Amino acid sequence: MSTLFDLGFESDLSEFDSTVTDGGDLYWAAAAALAGTAGGVACLIDDQTAIYGVVTQAAPVSGELRYRFYVDPNSLTIANGDNFYLLMLRATAPQVYLHWHCLLRNVGGVLKLGSKAYDDGDSLSMQTCTITDAPHHVEVHIERASSDVAADGRVRWWVDGVLVSTDADVDNYDTFGSITDFRLGAVSGIDVTTFGTFYLDEFRANDDGKRIGPVGLSARIDHHYRTRRV
Repeated sequence: MSTLFDLGFESDLSEFDSTVTDGGDLYWAAAAALAGTAGGVACLIDDQTAIYGVVTQAAPVSGELRYRFYVDPNSLTIANGDNFYLLMLRATAPQVYLHWHCLLRNVGGVLKLGSKAYDDGDSLSMQTCTITDAPHHVEVHIERASSDVAADGRVRWWVDGVLVSTDADVDNYDTFGSITDFRLGAVSGIDVTTFGTFYLDEFRANDDGKRIGPVGLSARIDHHYRTRRV
């Protein structure tokens, strides 16, 4: 696996390239350890100001980008019909602020994670899945189209290892090539009726498209192959 970044947040938020904390509303906390780790990212929503950490990441030359993060709503209050964005993968074209992003929403009293992806023609694809008020790991695999006139890219995402959706035949060559960074936190769209603290942890990405899975999976795979070689 060719790792692009691996943010464990074991003691602070210094692994981010930069942060927007709104006076400390984005902070490190032991309570945010979502995968048997030492700590993670706590996001306190007490107003509509965005709070997030930034990971600078250019488009992989491999044409593949796969990433995983953990999220726990932690009894966050979200009014029915409201949502906010907790992750944005940003690109400079065709839009300045997104290529793929994840949102947390309340639909009829049910918590849902949502995925929005835009292609080069600014067409939107959106999928959602129901989650519980507990830690979950989200994994996304984006494959670039083969050329600027092809529509053979693909976007897939999983929650807790279960495939939620596949968008095939995607025209995403230009947008993929202009990827600039990730933003992780309460990034945008916070409503006045949303408040509380939710947690994020274990943000990792690779450029070969191999499954990342839950924390510890890669180590177990590596150990398996090392044992077989002995």
